[in-house]
Amino acid sequence: MSGRAERLLDAIGEVQAARRPGGDARRADHVFAVALLALFLLALLGAVAVGTSVYQRLNERSDAAAEARSPLGVVVNAVRATDAAGSVTRAAGPEGDALVLVERLDTGTYETRFFLADGWLVQQYAVEGSPVGTQGATRLAASGSFSFELDDGLLTVSCDAGTARVALRSGGES
Repeated sequence: MSGRAERLLDAIGEVQAARRPGGDARRADHVFAVALLALFLLALLGAVAVGTSVYQRLNERSDAAAEARSPLGVVVNAVRATDAAGSVTRAAGPEGDALVLVERLDTGTYETRFFLADGWLVQQYAVEGSPVGTQGATRLAASGSFSFELDDGLLTVSCDAGTARVALRSGGES
């Protein structure tokens, strides 16, 4: 080959080499891309771990709050809602006495009853005079005991979940 052809081929080779990144530059770009991908994956795993931890703590708090809400809260709220003269009475329940809260409305007289049945503290809303029983009753909590006392306008209700006291504005039993 002539000198001129060799110089031309050398120039073409240099141009091609200049267009194509060198081996070191290509390797550095590859390492950077892999490091960036690894960083994103670690950030994603960290976000999932933090999210799981937050969800677990919220779930534990929710369970603790649900456990703290006693079935006695339902009884106390019902007593407060029906607090009127002669609204708290006693009736025979399937497994002991039933606490009966009487509501006298324009449409009739209704009773909210709390009693033990089959190892459960239950609530039954019924028309006055209907039999006390589990038909239409709502289970509040598993309980082996349920008792209540009314003394000078103070109603004390007890079950396995604890004891609650309610001061009646209206007085006591009829």
